[in-house]
Amino acid sequence: MNPFASFLALRSFEAAARLSSFQQAANELNLTSSAISHQIKRLEDELGQKLFVRMQRKVYLTPSGETLYASVSGAFLEISRGLRAINADVDPAELRASAAPLFAATYLTSCIGQFERENPRARLARGYRSIS
Repeated sequence: MNPFASFLALRSFEAAARLSSFQQAANELNLTSSAISHQIKRLEDELGQKLFVRMQRKVYLTPSGETLYASVSGAFLEISRGLRAINADVDPAELRASAAPLFAATYLTSCIGQFERENPRARLARGYRSIS
């Protein structure tokens, strides 16, 4: 057994368990239901245990699936909290724009003053960052 199952397999499992549906999990994750099914099968094979009882258009967690879901859903909740904490430092009123240098030089710079007058509460990020 691999103690580090793939992130996609765990994400697929979490969504399918929460939604009780491979199809709904697929829709949420922008995958096919077949891809979800394959990920779940891979996880079940790695663990050597069935995680779902499959019924027509609905799935139910087995006792092993319920145990795993409690851990996985908690872990994803913690990851989500961490991501929100990082994003809390981002000022939602600050505007950042990316543009090709020629477009920025010929068009955007001539519009900045008017934009700032019309949107006094918005803050424009200053400077540039080279993308290589």
